[in-house]
Amino acid sequence: MRVYLEGDSAAAIRLVVFNDEAEPVVFNRTMLLGPNLSGPGGPLPLSAEPGFDDPALDDIALNPGCFYGRERGWTDLPPGEYEVTAWLTGDGGDASLVAAPLRVRAA
Repeated sequence: MRVYLEGDSAAAIRLVVFNDEAEPVVFNRTMLLGPNLSGPGGPLPLSAEPGFDDPALDDIALNPGCFYGRERGWTDLPPGEYEVTAWLTGDGGDASLVAAPLRVRAA
C-alpha cells in the first residue's frame, strides 16, 4: 500500500492511499492525516476525518488496484513557500506509511 500527495498549488492538494498489493487491505480512515499545510505562519491544524459513533464504520477496505483519498485546498494564503505532508498511522499511533512531502508556492 502506498500513500502519496499530488497537486501543484495550495488551491487543490490530493492525498491518495493506493493498494498496490495482491490482496485487499483494510485501514481506519480516521488514522489518515493530511494533507497538512505548514508555511510562513507555521503549521495549520491537521486534516483528519471525524469518526463515526460505531468505530467499525471507520474501516476502509481497498481491493487490489483501488484507491481512497481526499482533497483539500487553501485560498487566501500569505505569499510564500509551503510544505504539505500526510501519513497513515498504525494501531500504536506511529506513522506507518508516510507520503513524500510536497512543496507548493502561494503567490
